Amino acid sequence: AEADPNPARKTRERVLTKSNLHLPGFNRGGDDMDDEFLLSLEDEQKDEAYVRITDDAACAYLYLAPREGKNAYTMEELHRLLAQNGVVYGIDDDFLIAMIKKGIYEREICVARGLPATDGIDGHYDYRFDKELLHAKPKIREDGTVDYSAISQTINVKQGMIIAEYIPAKPGQPGKDVRGNDTVAKTAKDLPVLRGRGIVASTENPNLYLAGNDGKIVSDGEHLEIVAEHEVHGDVDAVMGRVEFFGDVHIYGNVVSGVSVRAGKNLVVDGVVEGAVLVAGGDIILKRGVQGNQKAKIACRGDLYADFIEHAQVKVGGNVIAGSIVNSELKAEGKVSCESKKGIIIGGHVHATLGITCMELGSEAAIKTNVHAGVEEEFYNKLRSLQKQETDNRSAMEGILQEFKDIEGMVRKLGIMTEDIERRVKGIKERQVKLDEELKEIRKQNAEVKAYIEKNKNGVITVRGRIYVGSVIAINTNRLEIREDNMFMEYRNISGMIAGSVIT
Repeated sequence: AEADPNPARKTRERVLTKSNLHLPGFNRGGDDMDDEFLLSLEDEQKDEAYVRITDDAACAYLYLAPREGKNAYTMEELHRLLAQNGVVYGIDDDFLIAMIKKGIYEREICVARGLPATDGIDGHYDYRFDKELLHAKPKIREDGTVDYSAISQTINVKQGMIIAEYIPAKPGQPGKDVRGNDTVAKTAKDLPVLRGRGIVASTENPNLYLAGNDGKIVSDGEHLEIVAEHEVHGDVDAVMGRVEFFGDVHIYGNVVSGVSVRAGKNLVVDGVVEGAVLVAGGDIILKRGVQGNQKAKIACRGDLYADFIEHAQVKVGGNVIAGSIVNSELKAEGKVSCESKKGIIIGGHVHATLGITCMELGSEAAIKTNVHAGVEEEFYNKLRSLQKQETDNRSAMEGILQEFKDIEGMVRKLGIMTEDIERRVKGIKERQVKLDEELKEIRKQNAEVKAYIEKNKNGVITVRGRIYVGSVIAINTNRLEIREDNMFMEYRNISGMIAGSVIT
């Protein structure tokens, strides 16, 4: 039988001596309390039995006061006591018999237990591949170089292979408490059908999902799909001209000048890129790098990884991780990181909205090197333009209201609404509607630009090594020309000024 080691009794506590006054639930009176009162209270409660039901009604405890001889408790009496206290379910007669025969007194024993509800189990997919590989990215080693081995672990599949199995939701089972009331189980939820290009349900078992074609599994964060990867085992040269593919493209050789490569997803080039055009809807990974000869143009919506970037125009929607950047025009919406042992930025103009980190900035030859973090000037110009448009629009609206007042006075003077006046009113109303729509769009764009500026105005530029004369640090609309060599600096925009601090 299970006893409650510290019962929170709902009845008065039994008091045997003054030393028992610390028992929980008893209103302590003090050392001068009358002994006669304590003894009378003992006599009053000595023969008292009670039932305590837990707050969740999952268990009912029975307390028996000592009885001997003919006054011993009977099963009928205990059942009646339980029923009077509302306990009608889960009663364990073996515990009751043991309490009577063994004389288990002055202890709370759990003699009735409810049946716990069994919560339902939500439906889930059992994927037959390592989902972690879907988001594999090149890794930065401790020395700052890039490890591309992770991206080689693609999830290749053959047509008909099992991609996933759906395990349907398992409904819960209601329970019952000791009062006989039903307890509710947690409802189980099913997941939507697995949909994605190249993934089909089995005709024999609709819970099995198969590869509809050869390819590799990719994910956009929400959906899976199987795409083929276009491979070029060699160089992309003038003879080939261009490569275009809706999925991933992997070029095992070089990409020479004058050609273009467009990938709907990711683009990987094992060799060197010359003055070519590279465009990707995902990431671009240049295992060697790009020597663009001022002709290379590279753009992607994801991240760009390259061993080096030289004499190229680059526009990236994510981050740029490179060994070095030389004489290039580069813009990234994320961060730019050159943290290898020779992680240097020399010449050109490098912008990264969220910040720039490099080992060295500029050169001993004082080559002009511009780096910019935060919000570019064009966004502040756009904000000023939108504010001017809003002011002009308001002025035009005020002019329309004046026209309505003039027409109202004219109608009062003439006493009638002529056809000419009606045409003028119609034209004014059309202009009013158009201006109102324009004002809504201006306000929407205004709010978007303000939100963008507020979100991205705190870019930081960090140089972990030497900063050479000729470098220009810019954050938002502020510029700082480096007039003497410096080292180990971090630059931030504080109260409209660029402040530099030494990093350790």
